Amino acid sequence: ADGVIRAFFSSSKGGDLQQATSVAAHSGPIKCLSTSSIGGKTLVATGSMDQTLITHLYQNNKSLDLHAVYLGGHTNSIGSVVLSNDNSPGGKTIMASGDWDGGLAIWSVPSSSDGEGVDSTGENTTKKRKGSKGGIDKSDDNSATIQEVKPLQSIKAHASNISGLAWGYNGSSNDGSSSAPTTLLTGSWDHGLKVYDTTRMDCILT
Repeated sequence: ADGVIRAFFSSSKGGDLQQATSVAAHSGPIKCLSTSSIGGKTLVATGSMDQTLITHLYQNNKSLDLHAVYLGGHTNSIGSVVLSNDNSPGGKTIMASGDWDGGLAIWSVPSSSDGEGVDSTGENTTKKRKGSKGGIDKSDDNSATIQEVKPLQSIKAHASNISGLAWGYNGSSNDGSSSAPTTLLTGSWDHGLKVYDTTRMDCILT
């Protein structure tokens, strides 16, 4: 309930879990977490009761570096998040998130090497930020450049909290790598299950 992300690794002796690093990512409890691979690093997405959605990059059991913040998709606590696993050549990582009002947002996740975030209009957005808990600071040229991303789409998908999300994949690429997801499955406290087409974001099954 402290808003902290903690990363653990298995020790070579006995396989006991040991904490590698931690970072104070949110001001409220973290309600959901998802991971994926991006640029040879582990991408960690977290959503919180403080209505924030953030990604960090984790590498070599050493650090959790703030990667991007996702703005404008939700007006209530975020209860679910899922990252895609598109490992095909030139594939883009996308992310879906759901909130306690039944809101659903789709995001394009910047690559680990991108210098700027891309919003839904194609405009680049970057801000200077002191750190995971620091505010925007444009005056400090030594501050890390943090990518700010706006949703590709945001819709009202359910009448209550979206508690579960999962991508649906229709086969693999010719080289055996994972293809981009074609559907998104959502589950809610309203007792509803829905399937959305990821291209049109139309509900094709309920």
